Amino acid sequence: MISLQEAKNRIQKNAKGFKRKECVRMHQGVGRVLAKNLYATDNQPNFTNAAMDGYAIRCKNTPGRFEIQKMQFAGDAFCKLEVKKAIEIATGAPLPKGANAVVPQEDVVVNNGRVVISQKIILGKNIRTQGENIRKGEKIFSKGHGVCAKDLGLLASFGFGKIPVFQKPRVSYLATGNEIISVGEKKEAHQIFNSNAVSLRGLFEKAGCVFQDFGIRKDVHSLLSKKVQAMLDQKPDFLVLTGGVSVGQKDYVAFVLKDLGAKILFHKVRIKPGKPILCASLGRTLIFGLPGNPLAAQVGFYQFILPAITKMLHVQNRPFISKAKLLKPIAQQKRHLFLPAKMFEALGGVCVDPIEESSGSVKALSCGNCLISIPQGSGALKKNTWVEIQPYD
Repeated sequence: MISLQEAKNRIQKNAKGFKRKECVRMHQGVGRVLAKNLYATDNQPNFTNAAMDGYAIRCKNTPGRFEIQKMQFAGDAFCKLEVKKAIEIATGAPLPKGANAVVPQEDVVVNNGRVVISQKIILGKNIRTQGENIRKGEKIFSKGHGVCAKDLGLLASFGFGKIPVFQKPRVSYLATGNEIISVGEKKEAHQIFNSNAVSLRGLFEKAGCVFQDFGIRKDVHSLLSKKVQAMLDQKPDFLVLTGGVSVGQKDYVAFVLKDLGAKILFHKVRIKPGKPILCASLGRTLIFGLPGNPLAAQVGFYQFILPAITKMLHVQNRPFISKAKLLKPIAQQKRHLFLPAKMFEALGGVCVDPIEESSGSVKALSCGNCLISIPQGSGALKKNTWVEIQPYD
């Protein structure tokens, strides 16, 4: 049995960075990871313009009385300001050549085609200069950036119709166990629905993967071996199994993987829940054997699989980790503990309320919004202790 950090180190060493790329349309880019740096194709703003409705003038001539030369709207071609005149201008309209400031319309008096400006105007007042936000050629996003909806407007402003992204990692999933059935099947009293298939699909797809569910295999060595071999033949990036990784008489996953030539990177980690977790590799496929207990399976995803995905996709914006004040005491633990909890804002900072559920609980993660991470050897924790938390949604 190895430590949490050693397990993570072995995964990082064996998770191979992706080279497979594709271009997708902008509206398909949310949740994808950029496969190369993107640079500004123009200045932003790409021309100097008025920041508000008013009058474009030469500031050195103020204060004064100016004939209104014309009206300049957004979308009009560039024009030239004549000497000792003013141009009425709309927000976003190109600043006339010769003008160097805009006076807001509420700060002037207009009479008989003339505008009276009673104060000295500062150079550059109320104008947006070419390239003041972003210069042409400036890097706007780096390779490995996870594209969010908020990024689309910026990309579209430079005319990007498509963006280069890494292809989605392919995930093959199989559940093991005599007691589980697929959601939608008729359930007998001694059976349980395989909630892991649905939960893991959601987690993998949110992380940007393509998830293929290969169903359920009974705890029969030969049947399990044949199915896993068929899955490996498709060369997925991830092969994930739930159940069958502990030390019971019908826990065959580790034996099957060894027989098929997989290299076991680790089997059993000093964490709670999820101690029996297994990780192996075969070629470029990373294999994870997660406990069948739902809470343990999802903890395994967050601690081991998600970091592997971010490594494969060269992701730069890493999962968020923070601190919060504990609202209940926690007893000393022999292993690194991950405890679902409710995090919320309160006087004095962020507080966190542990949810005490077993590793078989389907409810715990749904009720919470973060995991409390308590390293092995931390000892008993008192109320109001500051602890590390890993938010999730």
